[in-house]
Amino acid sequence: MGTSGASVVVVATDERQAGLCFKAAARMVELHPALAARVQVYQDRLVVPGRGASFQVLPAVPRRLEGLDPTLAILDEVGVIDREVYEVVALASGKRAESLVLGIGTPGPDPEDSVLLDMRAYARDHPQDTSFAWREFSAAGFEDHPVDCRHCFQLANPAPGDFRFEDALVAVLPPKTREATFRRARLCQVPADVDDVWLPPGAWEACTVPGPIPAGTPVVVALDGSFSQDCTALVAVSIADTPHIDVVALWEPPAGEPAYRVPVADVEQAVHDACRRWAVREIVADPFRWTRSCRPWTPKGCRCWSSRSPPSG
Repeated sequence: MGTSGASVVVVATDERQAGLCFKAAARMVELHPALAARVQVYQDRLVVPGRGASFQVLPAVPRRLEGLDPTLAILDEVGVIDREVYEVVALASGKRAESLVLGIGTPGPDPEDSVLLDMRAYARDHPQDTSFAWREFSAAGFEDHPVDCRHCFQLANPAPGDFRFEDALVAVLPPKTREATFRRARLCQVPADVDDVWLPPGAWEACTVPGPIPAGTPVVVALDGSFSQDCTALVAVSIADTPHIDVVALWEPPAGEPAYRVPVADVEQAVHDACRRWAVREIVADPFRWTRSCRPWTPKGCRCWSSRSPPSG
């Protein structure tokens, strides 16, 4: 129905998903006599010879998407597609009088780096932008409702009884799946995921006592050292019936400084200062990239292990 030379592409998350999308489209053509009369089905594309139009499904690999000239580009599962993929496809549009990029998906597991959630925020902040349209089916705003709330089921699933069935939703309710994962994938809510943390909510705060570990206290000092674009942390743990943890020092890479390197001399000095401050019984560290620093600590009780073979017990 489009113009001559129309190009429709679906960008899927990987080769497997691309294959599934293409097989579904090819099967639609085979089952529809009017489409089957006009469309030729090849191994990797559908073609309308009379107009030179084509339909193709591609995996989300940036280098394979360069040079596109789509009339319509559909980003499947845009909630988990890499930002580079989205940008390559978005910047490929606009070479025709009419071109459209359409993203479809549910929120991904990382809300801090999500094209979909960025689109959502843009739609909220720029309602006057007529070049951008946002349509949402979600139970956002009802995170306080129980996870099996039927009202939320209806809000977040626009096709109940068609290709989404309530019994299928009920069948995977927590505890069969984690609540945060269910809310994200089935209710389109973006809750704070606390299911995998090493302490239950509130446990850390309940252990807090005012002030640092007193000077002279027997402690174990532990170093988690990095080289460049990661944090380096030095902590002390008191040896007591109720041990406590104190952050001795923390080095974080400044935002926007790719050339940042951890100040090794400052880290070494912080270790020496900790040994003067407390009665250090042991220094624990991973020696990767820190072998030279660990060597002089060994006589003082430094215990180091490779990050590839952590100690037992």
